Amino acid sequence: MATIFAKFMKKAALLLFINLFFLFVIIISGAKTYLIVVLGFLPILFFCLHNFKILLLILPVLFFIKANLLIFSVSEIFVSFIVLSFFLTHTNIALSDFKIPMFKSFFLYLGILCLSIVKSANIVLATISINHYLLFLGLICVLYASAEDVHAIERTIWVYLSMLLINTIYVFSQVMDKPGRAFGFAGIMYVDYVSLGIIFSLVLIILSQTIWEKIFYSSLMFLYTFGSILTQTRNTWISTLMTSVIVFLFIAIKREYFEIKKTLLKRLLVIFVFLIGMVTVVAVSFNPKTFSRLTAAEQTIQGQITEEGQINNSFISRVLIWHTAYNAFIANPVFGIGAYSFPFSSQNYYTINKYLFKIYVENLTPHETFIAVAVETGIVGLIVFSAFYFLLFRHVFKNITKFTNKSDKRMSLLLGSGIIYCLISMISTDAWLWGHGIILLGVLIGFFFGLGRKSPLSSAS
Repeated sequence: MATIFAKFMKKAALLLFINLFFLFVIIISGAKTYLIVVLGFLPILFFCLHNFKILLLILPVLFFIKANLLIFSVSEIFVSFIVLSFFLTHTNIALSDFKIPMFKSFFLYLGILCLSIVKSANIVLATISINHYLLFLGLICVLYASAEDVHAIERTIWVYLSMLLINTIYVFSQVMDKPGRAFGFAGIMYVDYVSLGIIFSLVLIILSQTIWEKIFYSSLMFLYTFGSILTQTRNTWISTLMTSVIVFLFIAIKREYFEIKKTLLKRLLVIFVFLIGMVTVVAVSFNPKTFSRLTAAEQTIQGQITEEGQINNSFISRVLIWHTAYNAFIANPVFGIGAYSFPFSSQNYYTINKYLFKIYVENLTPHETFIAVAVETGIVGLIVFSAFYFLLFRHVFKNITKFTNKSDKRMSLLLGSGIIYCLISMISTDAWLWGHGIILLGVLIGFFFGLGRKSPLSSAS
């Protein structure tokens, strides 16, 4: 039965790849540069299809590339090839290998997304958009089913941290050249990437064994924190601080499990506070306007609108989006306006000035996860998503301490802390619902579930 299933999935994956190839050619045939790049990259991709681990190492690199195909990021498109590679290289698989933890929660929310499509103003585009979630779910399934060893996961994370370091150095050069907000070649997603880097560094500092490891990881944390401050992004600072406190307290409570002395934690806490203070001083010296956006938030609304009607306050521009989102929710409170539909349906619900709508609302997402879910899937979707959200929190804390060897303990805490950051960050952004964000979240969840599957002490919930 397992062999028949494997052969069927292999044929289905090959058919999917052929379809994707022709989709590439059709869509980008009008852009010669893109066509040359894609066709030139395909031979390499064909070669890598038979090495699943290589593709996993390529994925973190793609997070730092600002490229899209229609409404999909390059990392989302690449997940299709990862799924194909998995079925080409893992022939002895069965349906039972895909029974991921929280299986019912994941697929119940998928059902809600599909149900909401009927309310969309553009059913075709909404149906295509749901692939954001399908790719996310597919990635989790193959990472879980592959159940890679901890070293394979470590290699992927180190590629991510290396790319993050390169981008951070580029951010420094940008600010030196022109003071102001900078995100490097990764774009706005860098603010979340670097926050994850800070959280990872924090975990590695605490759980590392030698003084030289602690110094190395402290240096990384210093650079990442410096880069985060230079982005001048308040929401990610708050999310990073909240996650750091939660992780530190969790380690302190479970210090016997992690084999850490209480005195060491006290010393590290003092060092962290000193490190953050030193980074802040250096960042302000590097760019005196680093915290200008914090003081700008205290200014009046009138002071944020120029004579030309331009808005200088990001919170106020979000309020314009939320006002339109509220109108959409009131008009469709039960099942919403359709999954991922707000960007191309908002013109049906705005009541603000048309000029402001065109600049600050049109074609944009709601910029907050729970607002986006409520507007696009209604009260029903919000209830299901909220249950899924808290169950994921519970699963992380329940399974993060079910390992026996030190490397698994460290990796479990590393991945779990990353998931916790993403969940906390959802309160202030909707970046984890689509694009690079949803794929990065899928990597963290897939690896965490897969690591738990490998552990004999782990249990699915």
